[in-house]
Amino acid sequence: MINSETKTLAKKNIRKKILSLRKRMSSKRVQENSLACMEKFFRTFNTKVLKKVAGYSPIHSELNVMPILQKLDSAGVTCSLPVVDKYSRRLSFRNWRYGDNLILSEMGVFEPIGRKRECIPNVILTPLVAYDQFGSRLGYGGGFYDRTIDHIKQQFMHDPDDFLIIGIAYSMQKVEKLPCNDLDQKLDWIVTEKGAERFVC
Repeated sequence: MINSETKTLAKKNIRKKILSLRKRMSSKRVQENSLACMEKFFRTFNTKVLKKVAGYSPIHSELNVMPILQKLDSAGVTCSLPVVDKYSRRLSFRNWRYGDNLILSEMGVFEPIGRKRECIPNVILTPLVAYDQFGSRLGYGGGFYDRTIDHIKQQFMHDPDDFLIIGIAYSMQKVEKLPCNDLDQKLDWIVTEKGAERFVC
């Protein structure tokens, strides 16, 4: 049985490797892959059945989901972006519309300005560092998304199928198997520049 220290070290090594690969990507390639990912997203998901979608403001060469949110917003879907609560170490999601100004937070992430209404999404587009064939997700190590997803899941206990976690990543971020613990939240879907895949538990 793998102990927690061994898992932590393994996760650290995977992060280092994948982030190093991602860092080498040119801005042109990031843009091309982001557009390809958007195409695969809308080929897979019907905007008419999406209700409240939370995205993210990309950092560190992450795939850019803002074009996806812009298109969802124009289709009448309620969109939101995360705001970091450093005390609870969870995320809250604030309504976002195309054209809204964003402000750089202390955490180095662009967030909605002012007192935007808080939104409880039923679909979360989540960034990640790595994923595997089982739907396991590796983030940056802060646990913000894991705690947030676990918290929101409690509100969908009576209708769990109405809550989706969709990972957004480059195909090269896939690894064979991630070391996981009980706090790690799994993905329902992954969307990359090459296509979309659903994970079945």
